[in-house]
Amino acid sequence: MLDNNDTQGMASFPLGGIDEDGRWSFARDNQSVREVVWGLLATRPGERLRMPGFGVGLHTYLHLPNTETTRSLLRENIEANIRAHEPRIQIRELVVEADQASPEQINIRIHYQLLNADTPEILRFSLNLKP
Repeated sequence: MLDNNDTQGMASFPLGGIDEDGRWSFARDNQSVREVVWGLLATRPGERLRMPGFGVGLHTYLHLPNTETTRSLLRENIEANIRAHEPRIQIRELVVEADQASPEQINIRIHYQLLNADTPEILRFSLNLKP
């Protein structure tokens, strides 16, 4: 069983199948962090049992106007969820900005560092508000 306070040995889902030793293959380290963050972004608040505050719910931002208010709300939601549910990283910078070439698109960059590593990491993605 994994200890939630263990920041070095934490594994995450989805399972990667069975490895060559016949054990379940879990993502580890930065790959595990990336998977947890993607899970936070995609999960609707209240969707996860016994964790009503877990999840950003990116789908709730679809069809909203690409305004400073929308981007600010999204940024605050992402930051709060990562701080609450991903203790293995420190956010260095979180950028949520309008795409200059596409007015219905928001670009998001999460600059972070694993607490047990010296290498800074970046997770980038875009959200199209008018699918």
